[in-house]
This record gives sequence, structure tokens and C-alpha cells, in this order.
Amino acid sequence: MEVYAFAPGLDASRIEVTLDRGVLRVAGERVSGIPANDPALQVYTRERGAGSFTRAIALPDDVDPSQVQASYKD
Repeated sequence: MEVYAFAPGLDASRIEVTLDRGVLRVAGERVSGIPANDPALQVYTRERGAGSFTRAIALPDDVDPSQVQASYKD
């Protein structure tokens, strides 16, 4: 079984992948490239949100936790 998670614009050091009791959890944080305290800047819309996220996927019972691997490609 393979699970793919697409996370464009994310820094690999801000991604955490865990497996606990058959639940695969991917968590991370996307930092905004827009300065927060610039009064001259007005943002009307963003293509990608910023902030923390978590996704959880229940894996089938026959998945062997000792065989789980994770990799990241930029």
C-alpha cells in the first residue's frame, strides 16, 4: 500500500509523519510569505492558506507497522 500526500510550498522540516494504532497522521505548517505587519500591504485573496494542518488516515488492519517508510521529494 502506498499513500501520497501532496504539500506544495512546504518546508520538509515542518512536516511530521507518525503511525499510531493503525492511523497514519501527517501534520505540518505552511508559513506565509506575506509580511504580517505591513500597513501598506493589502491582501485580497491567497492561492494557498498558511498555518498548521493535520490529516489522519486509517490504514487497513493488514498493514505491518515495522515496514512503514516515509520520504519527501521537493
